[in-house]
Amino acid sequence: MMIRCTLHFVKCFRFYYDDASKLCRSFTFTGCGGNENNFKTKGECTQFCSSEIICPRGDPHPDRYSINKIATCHENKHCPRNYTCTARFGKKGACCPSRGALELRRSLESGPHSHDKNSLDDLFLRT
Repeated sequence: MMIRCTLHFVKCFRFYYDDASKLCRSFTFTGCGGNENNFKTKGECTQFCSSEIICPRGDPHPDRYSINKIATCHENKHCPRNYTCTARFGKKGACCPSRGALELRRSLESGPHSHDKNSLDDLFLRT
């Protein structure tokens, strides 16, 4: 059964990930329907869909068992405190710093009561 959209929306360009070509491509979005493969910018599409994981705010959390790998995830509960999972479309993502994580770390490192590295790590790692 096909559901028709009768609302009138302004058409705009969006981007989707084309798995066959491994590229983000543009399309005209009417504002009706859609799915998760719909990004406002090409950069946003590339960030979530490319094989290279890029965090918008800082570096991905390192894997606790391997010094040369990053922590991967399928959902937020797999990431340490103050990190968010970037997984989309069933693919693994990275644990990237959440919006306030970097600001909190900077204020603790440079504040009047600066802490040692171990106590800072305690604030950012789940127990």
